[in-house]
Amino acid sequence: VAAGDVQRTVAECQAVSRQWSAAVVTRSSMTGIEHLNQAMEKGPTVILGNHLSYFDATATDAVIAKHSLETANRIVFAAGPKVYQSLFRRVAAAGINTLPVPQSSRLSHTENLPPREFARLIHASLDSAKQLLSRGDALLVYPEGSRSRSGRLGPFIAGVHRYLNIPGLQVVPLAITGTQAVMPVGAR
Repeated sequence: VAAGDVQRTVAECQAVSRQWSAAVVTRSSMTGIEHLNQAMEKGPTVILGNHLSYFDATATDAVIAKHSLETANRIVFAAGPKVYQSLFRRVAAAGINTLPVPQSSRLSHTENLPPREFARLIHASLDSAKQLLSRGDALLVYPEGSRSRSGRLGPFIAGVHRYLNIPGLQVVPLAITGTQAVMPVGAR
C-alpha cells in the first residue's frame, strides 16, 4: 500500500467490521456529532484524536455509524505503515477508509527511508489529504503518531502540522476511552 493512495472500504469488510464492533462495543456513548457535521458542512475538516489501541479507528467508525452512516462513510483515517503489515490488520483496515501515511523513523517499527523518499511519500500523502478534504471527506489523524503507553495524550509528532495547514480548515477534537481494554499495547 503506497502512501497517498486512499484505500476505500471494501463493503463486505465494512459490514463485518461494524457488526463485530457492535458486539464488542456494547456500551458506547457519543456527544458532539452535531459539531463534526457542522464542521464538515463548512469546509475541509480534520479530526484530531487520542490513540489508545489498534481498535480506535474501527471503534470510532462503528460508534459514529450508529449516529450517522453518512458521516461515518465520509471519514478517512490516516494510517501508518504498521496498519498494513499483517493480513489481520489489512482486513481490519479494509473496513474503514484509510490514507496511508509515512511515519517518522523515530518510531521503532518504521522503515528508515532515505530522506528524499520519505519527503516524496509525505508530499504524496499531503496531496491526497488535500484532495479528499476538498471533496468533503474528513481526515482523522492521531497526532501522537503512535498509541499512548500512559493513557494520556502525548506530544504531537513533528509532521502533523502539515495536515493542518489548509485554508479554512475546521479542526474537531476527538476523545476516545476504553479501547485499550480490547487491544492493549503489546497484546496480540
